[in-house]
Amino acid sequence: MLCDFAKIVHFANNPQLQCVYLQYLLILSSPETDYSADEINKIDAFLNKGGDIIIIANTVTGELSNLYAYMSEWGVKLENGMAADDDVNNFARYKTFILGQIQKNEITDSMGINDQQVVFPLARPVVCEERVGINFASLASTGDSGYVKSNVYSSDDAFEEGDVRKKSDLAVMLKKQINMDTDSKMFVMGTS
Repeated sequence: MLCDFAKIVHFANNPQLQCVYLQYLLILSSPETDYSADEINKIDAFLNKGGDIIIIANTVTGELSNLYAYMSEWGVKLENGMAADDDVNNFARYKTFILGQIQKNEITDSMGINDQQVVFPLARPVVCEERVGINFASLASTGDSGYVKSNVYSSDDAFEEGDVRKKSDLAVMLKKQINMDTDSKMFVMGTS
């Protein structure tokens, strides 16, 4: 059973695989090493009991194949590359410090933050695909002038050869109905 308040957990005695969980919330913040199959099963069991999870991944995270495969089961993935935007109204000093456009939906309505901007520095685009039994909503995105930089180590934040012009989600919320009385949520944000 999970603790009553907050606890730092180091999976497999590995300090690089840390997360924080509250009674019903698990936070995976910029993991540097992949989770084992057993750890993924524990995360899945926690979510299937109605727990929620926040996953924050940065642009230079190594290969997290087990975690990414689990996220894919929910219909979400972090795109390789870094979001950028050409519109001066959509970035803060650097084109890769996105002023994310807060999307209007029931989640942001309840928070009272519609029509506001949040800074997403060096953000990875988040992509959602339809999955049976899972609903998703974009919470923040680049503007229509957005693009994805394929070389995250480039010192030039301008559009370059190999980059892809597209509007990208920066934060999404997914909701999975577990049973008639229980649901589980996954919040994913690709930022440093």
